[in-house]
Amino acid sequence: MQSFAIIGAGLAGATACRSLRDQGFEGKIFLFGDEPYEPYDRPSLSKSALATKSAPPLLMGCNWSEEFRVEKCLGVRVETIDLPSMRIEVSSGSDLKFDKLLFATGSRARSLRLDAHSETPGLYSLRTLDDCVALQGAISPGAQVIIIGGGLIGCELATTIQKMGAKAIILETANELLLRVLGKTIGSWCREELEAIGVEVHTGVSITHVDLDPSFREVRCGDGRRFSGDLAIVSVGAEPVTALAEHAGLACARGIIVNSVGMASSDTVYAAGDVASWPLRSGGRRSLETYLNSQNQAAVAAGAMLGKGEPAPQVPISWTEIAGHRIQMMGDVTGPGNVVTRVDPGGTGMTVCRLNGGELQSAVSIDQSADFSFASKIIERRMLVDAESIRDPLIRMKDIFKLAAKTVA
Repeated sequence: MQSFAIIGAGLAGATACRSLRDQGFEGKIFLFGDEPYEPYDRPSLSKSALATKSAPPLLMGCNWSEEFRVEKCLGVRVETIDLPSMRIEVSSGSDLKFDKLLFATGSRARSLRLDAHSETPGLYSLRTLDDCVALQGAISPGAQVIIIGGGLIGCELATTIQKMGAKAIILETANELLLRVLGKTIGSWCREELEAIGVEVHTGVSITHVDLDPSFREVRCGDGRRFSGDLAIVSVGAEPVTALAEHAGLACARGIIVNSVGMASSDTVYAAGDVASWPLRSGGRRSLETYLNSQNQAAVAAGAMLGKGEPAPQVPISWTEIAGHRIQMMGDVTGPGNVVTRVDPGGTGMTVCRLNGGELQSAVSIDQSADFSFASKIIERRMLVDAESIRDPLIRMKDIFKLAAKTVA
């Protein structure tokens, strides 16, 4: 009987367990997780779980491990992997022989580096349930919270902190929020919405020093400005957790390098989720760090482990909630072509699209779920559309999709 080992008990790891069984695998499945918790919903940590000081929702049902016949090894750290002998050694001192191995180790919060040789400890971050619990205890009504970094997590945190009756201050090094993931138009809109709910935003900030006095945090900037608060949270991105894979001799470059079915540089090892540097449909590869892509990659990799792999180059797709608005995105906002903005005539939102040669290659929608639903189908199927039709909000996106579908047919 074959034994499959999955390292990482988050979304990708749990999805792979279920997918292996759904696709007919009858062997043993071992799931290892550093954290002692059942697989939980990580995106809620910066939203409902923090705001309500509650536990995040679980990803699987109460008896899921029995239903899918998974041997859970939670709170157990994998220490070493010996690929030639196909064995892993865990923190308890025991080892396990495997036939196939899936890395689903995710990513860790990137540390704040103030110079080339040092990191700044003692600051809060948010990546795990334990991080969330620490913040739940630290943030109280009236507190002033400095958020270093104005990306997705930073903006989500600012929204939640304001809901908790505290004051959020965002310090962002770029000249606008969310530039990398949402582009300048949406980033500027988000900044204005955050400021409208009381968030203080400072862009173009170069941080040179952080004072970690127990009673307050002070952040000093290159231009002489100083910001003080009751606590400071570092939110400057994430790094794939690849140390185990690197030590095992797998090819890594900001993630474990895999092909379009999730196979790593060893044909018995696969990777999915944030830790995987997966090929993109648009070319190149990278770790995508999104919920939906992690689910898709885990299912594809599970099939490949069973010899059923269907190549699946990825298109980034995700969502967020900022300042009370739902933002959905697909594709890369930066790239060749023209940007077309579709503004809802009722003033309730907009969709910003990037078209290249008539092909819709990315869309970011604010409070426009219906538009995004059809825009994502157009992107997924690589349909050609008319830019002026996209720009005109009186032409339904549904009708644009139908016309493009007829053209394809």
